Amino acid sequence: METEELEGWKRQFWTVIWVFTEFIGFGGAGLIGYTVLVAYKPIFRSAGLDALTPFLSSLATIFGTLFLAAAVYLPASTPRPAWPHSRHYIAPVVIASCTLALYFLFTSHILPSPVVTGFGLLAISGGLNRLMPRGIPRPPK
Repeated sequence: METEELEGWKRQFWTVIWVFTEFIGFGGAGLIGYTVLVAYKPIFRSAGLDALTPFLSSLATIFGTLFLAAAVYLPASTPRPAWPHSRHYIAPVVIASCTLALYFLFTSHILPSPVVTGFGLLAISGGLNRLMPRGIPRPPK
C-alpha cells in the first residue's frame, strides 16, 4: 500500500481530522450502547448523561456533517481502501447493528433519538476516514 508523504501543517491538519473522526465514531457507538443499556437495565441510567446526551449528540452530528461537507474543498487523492480491521470487525458489527435497529424501527415504529444520532455519527466518521490521505495515521499491520 502506498502512502502519501505529508509534512508540516498538512500532516498536522489531517491528524487532527483523523482524531476527530475517531472521536465521533466512538461517540456514536457510545450513544447507541448507552441508550440500549439503559433501555434494558434502567439501573445504569444517569441523570447527568441523560441531560447532556442530546446536546453532545447534536453538536457532534452538526460538526461531523460540517466537516464532511467541507471535505470537498480539501486536497485529496484517491480514497483510501478500508483497513483490514474495518472490513473484518467494524463493518460487520455496524451492519448487524443497523439490521437490528431496522427490525426495532419496523416493529415499534420509533427509535430513541440518541440511537439514530449514533448511527449518523458512525456514518460520518467512516466517510471522513475514507477521504483522508494514505499514511494518516499509519495503517495497522
